[in-house]
Amino acid sequence: MIVGRRSFLAGVGGAALLARRARADTTYLNGETLRIIVASSPGSGNDATARLFAEHLARLVPRTQVVVENLDRAGGRIAEKTLWEAPPDGRTIAFLRSSIFYRMLQDAADYPYSLQDFTWIGSLSQESRVLVATAASGVADLPALLARDRPLTLAVDTVTSTRYIVALLVNALLGTRLLPIVGYKGAGIELAAVAGEVEGVFNTFESARPVIESAGGQVLLRVGQGRLPAPFDSAPALRDQALNPAHRWVLQLIEAEANLGRFVGAPPATPAAELAVLRGLLESVAADPGFQTAATAIGLDVAVTPGAELTTQIAGIPRPDAATAASFQALLDCGLARAETGGGC
Repeated sequence: MIVGRRSFLAGVGGAALLARRARADTTYLNGETLRIIVASSPGSGNDATARLFAEHLARLVPRTQVVVENLDRAGGRIAEKTLWEAPPDGRTIAFLRSSIFYRMLQDAADYPYSLQDFTWIGSLSQESRVLVATAASGVADLPALLARDRPLTLAVDTVTSTRYIVALLVNALLGTRLLPIVGYKGAGIELAAVAGEVEGVFNTFESARPVIESAGGQVLLRVGQGRLPAPFDSAPALRDQALNPAHRWVLQLIEAEANLGRFVGAPPATPAAELAVLRGLLESVAADPGFQTAATAIGLDVAVTPGAELTTQIAGIPRPDAATAASFQALLDCGLARAETGGGC
C-alpha cells in the first residue's frame, strides 16, 4: 500500500527508531561509496528529489561517501543500462525515469531487460501530472482547450520523455491539440513557459509550480492519484473524462506510471541483506521530519511505497506483446497528427 506521511510515522514508531535501525545495519557501506544515479538532468524534479534524498541519507551513513551522478543522455536509457550492468553489491542505486514504461512499448526489441528484472527499493511519492497553460495562452480551462482551433505548445526535453508521450496520448484520448516542442532540459522546461517561448507544460506538480506561480498558469487537467493542494485538487482528472472504452487500458498505463512517483531501484540480483539495508535507509530518510519539510519546499508530497509493495506492483505490469505495442504506436501517431493538423485518427 501507499504510506502517507502521518500513517508512515505512526506505523513504524517514528523517524528516530528507523534512523537507529538504519545506522545499525549499514556496516557493509562503511568506508565505501554509495553511488546514486539520476536518469534526469540537473535542475529537474527527479534530480531535486534525488539530491535531497542523498543529503539526508548521508547523515545516516556518516562513514560512507554518497555521490550523485546525472546520466540523463538518451532519455534516461544510459542510466538504466548503467544500473543494469552495475555489480549487485548494494553500492549503486538509481532514480529512474518513468518514461521507461512507454519506451518499452515502443522499442521492446531494443531492451535486454524489463522493469521486472531490476531490484526495487521503494518509491518516495505518488504523483499527479498536471497540464498547465500560461495566462498568456488565453486558455483558462479544459473546455477552452478543447475548443481551441490551434495547438497549445508545450516545452519538453525529448521525444522519448514522459512529458512528450503523455501529451500525445491525451490528444488521442480527448481530442486536444497539445504540441510538444523538444529541446529543453531540466528547469529550462518551466523557464520556457515563464518566458513565453511556449504556452504551457505537462509535468509533475512540483516541477510545474514555477509556471503556476510566475506565469499565471492554470491547471487544465491532472493525471494520476497523487495529492494536490487546494485549489488545484479540483482540476478535472483524465480518468473522469469520456473515453473510448477500447482505450481504457491506456488510461490504466498512464495512471500506473504516475502512481509510482519517485521510484528507486538497484541492480538485478542485489542480495537480500543489502537490499534490506537500502530499503531501511529509504524509509528512514522518508520518515525524517527534516526531509519532509525540505520535500514540501520543492513541492514533493512524501508518500512512501515500500520496496516489497513496489515490486508487487511492477510484477503486475504485463510485458507488452506485438498487438499492444502496435496499438500504442497507433495512438501516438494519432496524437501527433491531432497536434499538427487538428485532423481525426
